[in-house]
Amino acid sequence: MAWTKTSQRGYMVATETLTLPTGASTDVSSSVIDWIKPGQDFLIVGNTAATALTATCDVDVDICMTSTGTFVLLKDTAISNLATAGTPQSVLYDVSVSGEAPFYKIRLDPDGSEAGEKVTIAVITTV
Repeated sequence: MAWTKTSQRGYMVATETLTLPTGASTDVSSSVIDWIKPGQDFLIVGNTAATALTATCDVDVDICMTSTGTFVLLKDTAISNLATAGTPQSVLYDVSVSGEAPFYKIRLDPDGSEAGEKVTIAVITTV
């Protein structure tokens, strides 16, 4: 796993594809997000490839003070219930409302057993 970063019209778009484990409602976390500047809001887009999911899946935001430490939940259900029909959903993460940290991870939190689906997430910031 690793973020793929591109520049699009003055925005940095980072994407990563996560694989949900087969047969279990096990959470899966992204690689570390270490490029968001202090005070910078960012957009999270869940399921950008419109993958149909076996069950619904929430998107959470975890934080840590170091890139290798234990990440803890900061924002529960930043996106609620990625649709089983495979519709991308997005949310603006406002640091003045939800808090911030030096390092983030995006976590997929499935509500039921999945079947190994690959879910692509994106984080979009200004450059």
